[in-house]
Amino acid sequence: METLNRRDILQEVLTECGYSGWYVVEPGRLNTENFLLFNPKEKKMGEISIPDEWLDDPHQRSTIGESLAMTIENCQYVLPKRA
Repeated sequence: METLNRRDILQEVLTECGYSGWYVVEPGRLNTENFLLFNPKEKKMGEISIPDEWLDDPHQRSTIGESLAMTIENCQYVLPKRA
């Protein structure tokens, strides 16, 4: 599955679950199967990996939503860069 399509699906699930302030930014640097979640208002970031099988199965959307929620609960604050 293409990265853009995977990211779009994850963004849809985030919105469906009420996480409209969160964005799927890009695949992780070390593992292209990972995606970064970012909330610019709260300055939080986390990383998640969702199997392609889940993304291909519409019945797994609630499972994806639960995984996204757990990841968001454990997100770390992103410190602003100093000039």
